[in-house]
Amino acid sequence: MWCRSLVVILLLGGCTAAYRTQRGGATTRDGVSSGTTSSLYFSDRGGLLTRAGLIALGLAAAAGSVENVRSTSTVSDNGDGTVTVHTRTTGTFNAATAAAASDILAAASDPHQNYDGLTGGLEIASTSLGGDTSGWMFEFGYAYATTFHSRWGFEGSAKFGFGGFTQHDRMISTFDTTSSDMGVVRSAKGDGHYDFLGFPIRAGITYHITPTTTIEPFVKLEWNLYPVTDNAQLTIDPSPWHFGGRLTVLDYVYVEGDVRFSALRESARSYGLEVGVAF
Repeated sequence: MWCRSLVVILLLGGCTAAYRTQRGGATTRDGVSSGTTSSLYFSDRGGLLTRAGLIALGLAAAAGSVENVRSTSTVSDNGDGTVTVHTRTTGTFNAATAAAASDILAAASDPHQNYDGLTGGLEIASTSLGGDTSGWMFEFGYAYATTFHSRWGFEGSAKFGFGGFTQHDRMISTFDTTSSDMGVVRSAKGDGHYDFLGFPIRAGITYHITPTTTIEPFVKLEWNLYPVTDNAQLTIDPSPWHFGGRLTVLDYVYVEGDVRFSALRESARSYGLEVGVAF
């Protein structure tokens, strides 16, 4: 019910609403088997999701307005075998950063604000949509599009994203050296995880076959700032590359397919499909 309500609200303000599915291991950690992720994706320009991104940015700026935070503790002997610990926290208030945070929060609540390219998006994965993955991802940033030489154009976006997905009942292989100096590989079913905190960056060239039909080859990088390896040199949370194409018909309806890589091995490859409407 809430998904239908969200679709209606977003459609009223100009948005993208789509169904996504991908099969493979581009977002899996080393030792985790491949699987299927199916999800719903919503984005808008100046709507609820964009405003939510601005609020998050404003709160982060407000938190950053207190600088050089330090804590000092003193211990007092109460004379009865107990002690009292007194902790004092101090910091420096940055008025300029606080004013910027206030401006951002005010813009998020202003119905007449010109957001000029700002966009927010939310992806929700669920096993009820098919596949074995659940979780969510939120993104906020800037999207740009232009047309040149009549039929040719360019579309690009740079966003900040965060979230995570749980890959249920995957085969997980680990290297065990407890029972042998040579070590053995052990496999068992369990939950894999893909956590993301970083920058989805996309660029594509558009070509108008007709006034209402467009094709777009594109490349996208999901640059993940989480550590990519651990002490055993195993990949933890990868940064997949996407190479694909989009076909838009009737101006609004589109289908998109891509291949995703997070390493130069077949097990780190996925194939994705997306079908939706973009107003």
